[in-house]
Amino acid sequence: MDIDEQGQPGENCMSPLIKYLRDEIMPTEKKEVQQLQRRAAEYVEAVNKIIKRTLKTRLEKLKGLWAEELPNALWAYRTTSCTSTKETPFSLSFGSKAMVPVEIGLPSPRVEQIRLPNNNESVQLSLDLLEEHRETARLRTAEYKNRIARYYNSKVKKRDFKEGDLVLRKIMPNTKDSTSGAFRPTWEGPYKVTKVVRTGTYALEDQQGKALLHPWHAQHLKRYYH
Repeated sequence: MDIDEQGQPGENCMSPLIKYLRDEIMPTEKKEVQQLQRRAAEYVEAVNKIIKRTLKTRLEKLKGLWAEELPNALWAYRTTSCTSTKETPFSLSFGSKAMVPVEIGLPSPRVEQIRLPNNNESVQLSLDLLEEHRETARLRTAEYKNRIARYYNSKVKKRDFKEGDLVLRKIMPNTKDSTSGAFRPTWEGPYKVTKVVRTGTYALEDQQGKALLHPWHAQHLKRYYH
């Protein structure tokens, strides 16, 4: 992804990541380096998923031609509006909408109406407002994440327990019996809640009164009825 320096008067939360991706400049603190590398890996992985999905759609059964189709997939990604930002990666990099190749051979109304002096001023203004443009996109992304969280929370069934309640615990990969086979139960117990460690997290003990080593979150517990 191309990253344009113009229109960036100051530092922001994305500046270290941009410097790392563009210039391979690392922070001095080891912890910051690890955080930066993790963020960069997550960003690259997210983009790669989109590109792979686009390639699969375009190639269908002709998987061996992915290298020839890659530029088209990248162009499609860079010029398609994101749901969260409502902007294209291209516009967030350069401050203007991309011109599709067909507009060069067959001028569109947008191209025909361009007047060079006015266009230069318009481009410069877009670059001057680029950081503000990006900040608006960041705010939209934050609001989008909040909407997703609110929707998710509205669908989650809250589970509250108190001391003395009996609960079943979900069998996790690290707690399952390897000899139980494919038809093993999903839940085990009952266990007794001995303490509310914090909201949604509980200390448990088994039927013999032996405390479990770690507290368990409510999403892995359900009430035991007897």
